Amino acid sequence: MFVSGAFYGDEKVTLDNTVNNTAMDIKQALVIGDDGTGNKRGEFRAGSAAISVNRVFIKIISTTYRPDIKNKLVAGSSVWNISGTYWKNYGEFYAGTSMVNFTSGAAGNTIFSGGAPFNNVAFNNASGSWTFQDGMTANSLTSTMGGDLVFNAGSTYTITNLTLNGSSGNLVNLSSTTLGSGWNLNVANITQPLSYVRVSDSNAANQVLCTDSCSSISGNTNWIFNIYTLNYTRAGNGSGTVTSSPAGINSAESTSASFNEGTVVTLTAIPSTGSAFTRWSGDADCADGSVAMNSEVNCTATFTEDADND
Repeated sequence: MFVSGAFYGDEKVTLDNTVNNTAMDIKQALVIGDDGTGNKRGEFRAGSAAISVNRVFIKIISTTYRPDIKNKLVAGSSVWNISGTYWKNYGEFYAGTSMVNFTSGAAGNTIFSGGAPFNNVAFNNASGSWTFQDGMTANSLTSTMGGDLVFNAGSTYTITNLTLNGSSGNLVNLSSTTLGSGWNLNVANITQPLSYVRVSDSNAANQVLCTDSCSSISGNTNWIFNIYTLNYTRAGNGSGTVTSSPAGINSAESTSASFNEGTVVTLTAIPSTGSAFTRWSGDADCADGSVAMNSEVNCTATFTEDADND
């Protein structure tokens, strides 16, 4: 079936032949491949089209027919608006530079990527709930209106650019399909500070900073939800400099610095000529100069003048 221009359909559309550069507005399902015996090959090449559709189903081809080919969706630079209940890929999906917007406000929506990477993916309905049935790779994943994203327990999600920004009353909720079983997240770039996100059971390969109205339910690894202040005070009649590792404090006077939650900060006291470092004091964790930033911490370094200077 070849279509040029725009196609408007109210029912399920099945493509059994190659279709190129088509603008489509489909009220129900786009099925690529035969919807009966599984013995016909479907290929849809979207070009730069705008595609509005309820559901997408790239079907598998019967292995008794042509095991060497699969049904295919070549997205090109198209923009997809998926308003319904699923995206299923059992064939081949080539994302190109496409954008896929999931806009359903219903619960129970599902995505099965079939191992094929997406380019840009966005979730644009605060009332929507989407469950990933397998892992996913994407150039970008964006949710700026809230909603629920449920990740398949044990699967890995590799995202180059992650943008998650809910709002008060419309949180972006990230959870696992199985409570207490982790889902793996590998993020290269946080495109802007994450905000209004609620997370559970996420094992992040790299630190993910989420400090603006974010919250941890349970079971998260490498998510940073708070930034705490380490306050340093110099005491005594001597002088000296205190430095920190990681960097943040490097001062001969009282000062403060902020560190991510869970960071272990090592303080080093360097007395000036004619002075000696006497001790650390302040909060209990300051006693050895190594503090874990799980709350605001107050440490004091005491320097005294050497007796020979009297």
